Amino acid sequence: DLKFLIQQQENSINQSKVLNAPNIDNPDFIEFINDLRAKGHIIKTDLNGSTKVDFIHENGKWRLKK
Repeated sequence: DLKFLIQQQENSINQSKVLNAPNIDNPDFIEFINDLRAKGHIIKTDLNGSTKVDFIHENGKWRLKK
């Protein structure tokens, strides 16, 4: 169906965005990043230490910024 193909294309467009991750050595964060990568997300580690990252640590848990 055309509707199905359009939905699949929208999903692949959303997942093709490269997410910028901070360069930190935190086991919980590394596990979160690995889970996202296993789901097909592309994640690069920011080695420059900028604050323009796509992740936030809130209430003891890591999540993507909205």
